[in-house]
Amino acid sequence: MSYKYMVYALGHGGEHTIGTIPHKVAEYWLDKENVELYLYMFSGYWDDDKEELNKTIPEEFQINEYWHDMDEIEHMFSVEFESSNVLIIEDAKTGETVAEINMTEDLMGDVHNPFAENNAWKGDNAVVYGQSFEKGGFNFMTLQTDEPFDASKVKFNVTEWSTLKLVNSVDYGGMILPAEDGDTIGKSMAFWIDD
Repeated sequence: MSYKYMVYALGHGGEHTIGTIPHKVAEYWLDKENVELYLYMFSGYWDDDKEELNKTIPEEFQINEYWHDMDEIEHMFSVEFESSNVLIIEDAKTGETVAEINMTEDLMGDVHNPFAENNAWKGDNAVVYGQSFEKGGFNFMTLQTDEPFDASKVKFNVTEWSTLKLVNSVDYGGMILPAEDGDTIGKSMAFWIDD
């Protein structure tokens, strides 16, 4: 017999990027107030003010990419690994919830460090972080199995992202269910340079 389950998490998470800018650009912005960089990076995202702002910034220090495109080290959209967030397992045929699993430390699986596999930050580049904090539902790949769902087989593989841990996949007894998409509401945004 075949079983099919929808796998999703409810709670806080969002879109997270790690990228780079040249050191000289980083130094220019680090000499300014944090709010100036924030307003600069998110102008143009909601309106057309970036063109106006660029008139007051020397060309060599302008950052003309959107924050979410600055992602050569990492780009994730997923739920945070924290105890207040819960994984829901739902029978795909009946819509019945068969399990609710809190994200507790004993269920942490593999831990991924994005810097271990990507050297884009070395040399002439400084690391930048961008975040859109969101609340809602975060979907994982559908689970198909020959046996009924067994909650004891669940582990959460995480990516350590600055001070956060983000779930990059759910491990169900060795079957990896990657994070896919979500239905969320934006709460706040952040962008900063790693100094």
